[in-house]
This record gives sequence, C-alpha cells and structure tokens, in this order.
Amino acid sequence: MTPQKFKLLTEDFISRFTGSDQFYLADPTKTTTKANGGKRWGVTKEFSLNLEPCLLGHLNGSLNKGVVLPPIRKSDNKCIWGAIDVDGEVYNNEEIKIGYLKRLRN
Repeated sequence: MTPQKFKLLTEDFISRFTGSDQFYLADPTKTTTKANGGKRWGVTKEFSLNLEPCLLGHLNGSLNKGVVLPPIRKSDNKCIWGAIDVDGEVYNNEEIKIGYLKRLRN
C-alpha cells in the first residue's frame, strides 16, 4: 500500500470515530485471565495523549496497543456510532450473524 493510500484510509477511519471525547489504550503485555480462561488485555484510560496519533499508531503498527473508543460521549451521553464485537460461536456461525444483522436493521 502506498503511503498516500494509507494516509487516505487512516483519515477515513479516524473521521468515522469523531465525537468520542475519551479513549482507552489496551496493552497486550498486561493481561488478566477471564472466568472462561480467556485473556483480556489491560486497559487504561488515556488523559494525556491525543486520539488521532494513537489511532494512527495502532493502524500502522507503531503503537503496540489497542485503542478502545467508547461510543457514548461523557459530555452529553449521546453517540454517533456503534459496534458489535463478534467472537467465539457467533464468529463461526453465519446464521447467528445474519440474525443479528436482521435485528439491527429492524
């Protein structure tokens, strides 16, 4: 991918998450074990960094952390986007995913 194409894709990605007034960084080196035996990355609220460079670092691989964006803004309790994290049985089952999509459309 050319640097120009990457820049355009990054700008598009960042523009989709405007409005989030806080974010968290998920650190894969600080894990905890969930009740089901799975691992969860350590998550800390970020107060001193700006969102855009963190998203860029996450996308280009220079920031070895995940970026967690809560869709509900603390400033007004509204949101402009949403997401569903599809894991486990749901990830492998097309019928369940199609059912979720139909429910969302309704």
